[in-house]
Amino acid sequence: MKAASTSVGSSRTWLRATSGGGGALGGTILAHDPAGVVGTVDVGTGAFTSIGPSGVALTDMDVTASGSGVGISVDGFYAIDLATGAATLVGAPGVSLNALEVGADGTIYAAGPGSTSLYTVDPATGAATALFDMGVASAGDIQFKNGILY
Repeated sequence: MKAASTSVGSSRTWLRATSGGGGALGGTILAHDPAGVVGTVDVGTGAFTSIGPSGVALTDMDVTASGSGVGISVDGFYAIDLATGAATLVGAPGVSLNALEVGADGTIYAAGPGSTSLYTVDPATGAATALFDMGVASAGDIQFKNGILY
């Protein structure tokens, strides 16, 4: 479940929540702000806890079922250290991306503003492969709901 890229209080942009209150982050929202600070938000109180600087302007993040953080910028795919916030470049997708979602089966999906394609991203290389034409470019978010990717 995503917090729909909204701002709460400060200029932070909330980007990701683990599904159903479980997962690797225990129901907290994984967030990053325009300055690249990664942190968590307590769902009950709204309190932000900084993890640390990512070192890059991420456009979306997610947590895999194994608890690994992943993220994208407009031109890179990153592994995110959930203990420090540091983003390590895995590779260039080859297309501009702004939306990321990890499926229940571990497949990493992405979309971008300059293409109408839905992509998969190889977690080992960061390379994006077009799956099909969605008919519209990404406005910045994709998400599974009840097993359907929107």
